[in-house]
Amino acid sequence: MLKKSIQVYATHTLPLECDIYATDAASDDAPVVLFFHAGGLVGWNRQCIPPWLVQVCYRHGWILMSPSYRLLPQSRGPELLRDAATAYDFARTWGRTKNMPRDVILCGASGGFFLVALILHHCLPSPLAVLSISGINTFRHPFFNSSTLLAQEPIHNEMVSRALDGPVVAGTKKAGFVGIFHLDKLTTFGSKSVDYVYPVGIEESAEATQRGLLYEYLIYKNQYLNLVGDLDRGYEWAKEPGYSSKVKDWPVSIVIHGDADRGVPLDVSEQMRACLGQDKIFIFVAKGQDHLFELDRFIEDRGPEMDTVRSAVAYLVDTVAAKKRSASCHPSGGRVEAEVD
Repeated sequence: MLKKSIQVYATHTLPLECDIYATDAASDDAPVVLFFHAGGLVGWNRQCIPPWLVQVCYRHGWILMSPSYRLLPQSRGPELLRDAATAYDFARTWGRTKNMPRDVILCGASGGFFLVALILHHCLPSPLAVLSISGINTFRHPFFNSSTLLAQEPIHNEMVSRALDGPVVAGTKKAGFVGIFHLDKLTTFGSKSVDYVYPVGIEESAEATQRGLLYEYLIYKNQYLNLVGDLDRGYEWAKEPGYSSKVKDWPVSIVIHGDADRGVPLDVSEQMRACLGQDKIFIFVAKGQDHLFELDRFIEDRGPEMDTVRSAVAYLVDTVAAKKRSASCHPSGGRVEAEVD
């Protein structure tokens, strides 16, 4: 039976909690899927997990961890990296000694994937594999720097002033939001529960409501690179001959993306693949689907869009199995402490 526990994995200005989903039967060497939640780095919270991802981890005996992290704009790139690196180290050493760490599958949805990118650029060792769900892998893409207007009309400073001037926070989301995962959404066997009833939503604070506009505001104002650009390396470096070994060592990265995504265009993922190569980045495209189309979906749900998700999951499972077989043949392969450079 799947159980949820909560641990404080760090105190960086404020306590940062991590939700841990595991069974009592989880093996001592089970890999961890470290999932960074969506929200454009300005909102949502660690409970916002697609049910299908929980199901995949449950069925394959993987441990799922979803950490909080400090949000923009009060935090900047260095704070995001510190939270991401600490969460990565926490996942690797959870229930293990530092000399015998766990394998980790890094995963992020939308803006949460940027924390995965920070780990890949700045931390060691490399993860077992990577999964992007409509992920933002860099803010150097023109979409984030062309005064892109996602809202129906421009968002002005006074419309988000409370969120801009508020204290440092981790994510929040009202209880009735469909993207929040509850264990009751699944049966004891890990299938979709037909008896689940969504809780009644509670009214959000003015600051939380304004945070819902921040993603569109920061894109329209071309502010993301000002906040995180000092650590956002993009991927153009991968085309330079001097980085061939870094490209070779880049972990296999599976991407799920809709081709009608307005919030994070498919081209954001395609440009990463163009730089790192088709043997590293594998994109599974959901035809006609918008941003985070799978947010509240279950792995058994019907439809071609979930066929895309299932295909990506199958590729991820095969990748993890192949990597673990390879590691068993080379047990000392590259296990070092996570380091922020």
